[in-house]
Amino acid sequence: MKKNEKRLEELENASPLRLLFKYSWPALISMSLNALYSVVDRFYIGHGCGEAAMAGMTITFPIMLFFGAFGVFVGAGHSAVLSIKLGEGDRKIGRYKVTILPYSNAADIFQYRYGSWLVRRQRNKP
Repeated sequence: MKKNEKRLEELENASPLRLLFKYSWPALISMSLNALYSVVDRFYIGHGCGEAAMAGMTITFPIMLFFGAFGVFVGAGHSAVLSIKLGEGDRKIGRYKVTILPYSNAADIFQYRYGSWLVRRQRNKP
């Protein structure tokens, strides 16, 4: 039995509580490390670079939150589609793994192209 087939069998037959604990701990650790990184980053930037750097981080933080939220939006939608297909008994779910790439690439291109414009739009004008 292939590795992918074993995972599908586990998703179909295992207890939902067991699956929740098994698959949610990486996301929990990831979010905790991301929050810790943000706190430590602000500490060092604030003490090492001064108020202007902190102001720059404060301006860009909502943009970072937007792109993070977009990633969660696409990921949650993608996992919902995979869950529905698995529940229907569709074992050919491999093609759905590729559908997330265009959205991810589009967000990266948008951020690269319009990132500086978004930062300029958020400035406070006295």
